[in-house]
Amino acid sequence: MKEISIDRIFAMKETCNEISKLISQNKLEQALNELQMTNESEKTEKYYELLSTVFIKTKQPSQAVACLKIGQQQFLNSKTLYYKLYEAFWSLGDYEEATFSLARVVRISFDEEERLKETEKLKKIIPQLYRLLGDDKTKQIIAEATLIMGEGDERAFPIDKDAKSWVNRTLIDSKGKKYLVNIYKGYMANDLNLNVRYFLKTEIIQGTNHRYAKLKLNKRSILPISSDLNEASIEITKTGGEPSIINASNMQSNRLNYLQLDVGEYKLKSKQEFFVGKPIQNEFTEKNKLVIVLYIDGLSQRFLEEYGLDALMPNTAQYFKEGYWNKNCYTTSDWTFPSVASIFTGQSVIRHKVYHPNTNIDIHKRGEMYTGKFKVHGLFTTQINNNWRITPSSGYMEDFDRIIFQHFRGGFAIAEVLGEAIEHLSSLPNNDHFLWLGIEDLHDIADGFNQDLYQQTHLTLEERLMNEMAEVSVNAEYSADKLIKYKNQLNRIDLYLESFYHYLNKNHEKDDVYISIISDHGQGYIENNEEFLNEGRRKVPFLFKGPNVPNKISDELMAITDYFPNMLTAIGANAELTHENDAVILKDFGGTGRDMAITETIHPDNPYRIAITDGNSIFRLHTVEKAEKDGLIHLEKVKVELVDKETEQNIMNKYPEKVEAYIEFVINRVKHFQYI
Repeated sequence: MKEISIDRIFAMKETCNEISKLISQNKLEQALNELQMTNESEKTEKYYELLSTVFIKTKQPSQAVACLKIGQQQFLNSKTLYYKLYEAFWSLGDYEEATFSLARVVRISFDEEERLKETEKLKKIIPQLYRLLGDDKTKQIIAEATLIMGEGDERAFPIDKDAKSWVNRTLIDSKGKKYLVNIYKGYMANDLNLNVRYFLKTEIIQGTNHRYAKLKLNKRSILPISSDLNEASIEITKTGGEPSIINASNMQSNRLNYLQLDVGEYKLKSKQEFFVGKPIQNEFTEKNKLVIVLYIDGLSQRFLEEYGLDALMPNTAQYFKEGYWNKNCYTTSDWTFPSVASIFTGQSVIRHKVYHPNTNIDIHKRGEMYTGKFKVHGLFTTQINNNWRITPSSGYMEDFDRIIFQHFRGGFAIAEVLGEAIEHLSSLPNNDHFLWLGIEDLHDIADGFNQDLYQQTHLTLEERLMNEMAEVSVNAEYSADKLIKYKNQLNRIDLYLESFYHYLNKNHEKDDVYISIISDHGQGYIENNEEFLNEGRRKVPFLFKGPNVPNKISDELMAITDYFPNMLTAIGANAELTHENDAVILKDFGGTGRDMAITETIHPDNPYRIAITDGNSIFRLHTVEKAEKDGLIHLEKVKVELVDKETEQNIMNKYPEKVEAYIEFVINRVKHFQYI
């Protein structure tokens, strides 16, 4: 790779240094004029820091808060901007928000020494809080600030960020809708904690709390309800009929219970609050549309090409024989957290900003979720999920009617996921359905686990004793050991999928079923290649079958942002692409297609990397210096290469103008992320 210096980045840094000098010399009007001339694409973290400093110094703290809130949308992990918020709120006399901002600085200090230093700053303002606000209010603020500092992340679901159970509590989505979390099929348990969270499922339903509710049902329906029936019963009365009493003797307390109700008007009442979910229509219809997403974490298209779908997953190969298989699809990032965010929002990583492994992101607030578009099309939306990076509390409950969640490490693997899907479809046979089914079993290979019987009995003793574990699964390098186990696991996954395909064939007409296999990223360990963003890690499959789906193997360029829009197009729904996302409708589905597919990775303490694939080449760039702990990058010096897509031969000298154009594209794309 060729190393080059980016003069514009040095110029940006020099400009910021000059403005900093103006501020230190109290030439605030001149500094403000310089800042107002900054291009949108060059509004770095430093820009928002300097602008807020000018506002604070000129006694405009409200303006400082406003600009910092905008900056935080771009720089979610910025200690600097939170510290400036502390200063601005303190100037406003909002000591509570000032303290919380300083507590957030501590929370996102990822180095222990740094964290202790920031904690000391927070401790120093406590005497002032007592003096300004009094004992009771200060104690309350300290308690809340302590929770912020000790905040965990959403991987602990169904435990929240403060280590409290979500059971019998409601999540709230971006539209203000509520989702009740209850234990599911854990008959002897009424709650959970950090020790048992892996081993219990939760069920989540959209609805509202009541003491008294009226319902008018124009169709025969199924009504989800939940309450502590040990404390108080629920009385339900149909107009013109006698009351029926629901209590702990005929319903499970603190679980979601489902009632079959005929057409009519109903009144429900209780001495304590109870939860009522949205009624689910239950009248027979001759045809029922199913849209099913089989999400297989870590499924590599390159591996399928190398060893053959017929050999690895013969039942899947047969089932999708008449269907669409895009073999030229690329992920947006190298691991689950950012990549699944791209699938659900249609946004690339640099747009949705979901990349830092140790911070919390409300994904439903980063952009419109595609789930809602399936819901608007009349589908009952369901998620059966086991992935700890796709938790309901981080926003992935948005627009789902029903969710079943259990952490994969607790044993919620493919057999049970598909079993729950069959039970769900069989229980609600009179609805059109959208199902997201999480298949996490391949993840065991990268993590170095051999927990299932099939894997263990299909390995020789020598293979069984080889166990090359990566410190972080996403960083796993080439491994002959893992290749063997990856093959075995795909064989095993296919065995279970066979029964699911059989269920669909037996119970649904072929023209009513749309089913896809998608993934979030490939695997680094399948290619003996020093390039981190190699094709084994970048390429993922898109298999899709349905009545309006092309029957072909395609090499049209595709990105995982395109999954949902093209599914929506196939079922006759409006994908509603906007300038706010990066999705396209493929030419195969009647759209204009795409010219390039981008994979990029921002990892703290690692170089920023980007790979761009077009029709015949791959451009790669990575920074010489590693990213900061908050993810800000150093673009002053980068290494670049342009290679032939098929041969991987260097073609930089052959296409110098193309290289320059791609360098320009990348710098313009990410220069606002430059650390200054």
